[in-house]
Amino acid sequence: MKQRNFLNKYCVKQNILKTSSIFVPETHNVLALIETTMGKILFYVGLLLGGAGATTAQGSSDYSKDAIQLAARAAAGLGESSEISGNLVAELSLALEAMAQSTHPDAMLVTQKLNIHCFAFASVNALELYVDATAKWAAELQAEKNDIAQTPLRRFAALYDLKIVKSKRTSNILVLSIESSRIQNMKFIGNELSLADDVMMVELPAQTGIGNDVKAKRVNGGWMLTYILSYEDCKTGCYKQCEWQFGVTADGQVSFVAVYGQLPSFGEDALVKIED
Repeated sequence: MKQRNFLNKYCVKQNILKTSSIFVPETHNVLALIETTMGKILFYVGLLLGGAGATTAQGSSDYSKDAIQLAARAAAGLGESSEISGNLVAELSLALEAMAQSTHPDAMLVTQKLNIHCFAFASVNALELYVDATAKWAAELQAEKNDIAQTPLRRFAALYDLKIVKSKRTSNILVLSIESSRIQNMKFIGNELSLADDVMMVELPAQTGIGNDVKAKRVNGGWMLTYILSYEDCKTGCYKQCEWQFGVTADGQVSFVAVYGQLPSFGEDALVKIED
């Protein structure tokens, strides 16, 4: 496979545009934008309320999962609430969908050929609770087949729609795998649960290792989206990264901003394989 002519061996900044020119929406698209955005907001509010298992064909798409992950990161960073903003998820989904539909060669490279998506840093519906197994309620919990309503955690269970899906005792520690029936900021919920009696530690499951990622930053009413490719350079035994940045206006106009880092080879002996 031949290397694309817009890919260079080393990082080159290309087509740098002024920020003001990237993020100014066109007024003739405003009405269509409002209609589309409202539809997205209603869909994602329903998705957040319905939980991870309530996705439709549209909700199960990769860009919706990325939007939820990015919004969950924002919620975890603020630490103010268990809620993940449906409005924010809808806005991010519109931007990511615009990227997926863009015909710009660099946008097609990162979204289609390299198929870059969010690394699952933020947990949105699960956590693990480490409890003192010698506590009376912990013993009773196992006898009651993990009925969370029979524990001091019942207040949290009712508030955040939590259930215990699995428990495992190791020595004097009882590990409870807890899930929520809806998508939420599990970091906030974990902090709340950590204050409960006999709780020793809370762990948030997350994807581990080094992988590709997408980052989003709000800029002038639109979004700066960064697509990060992580790859292993077997020749040097280390991981490298390359980042592509794009501006997406509020009405879905995509502009390529720059590429940073060392680009991998896409030849026959490529370290990174691109999808056909």
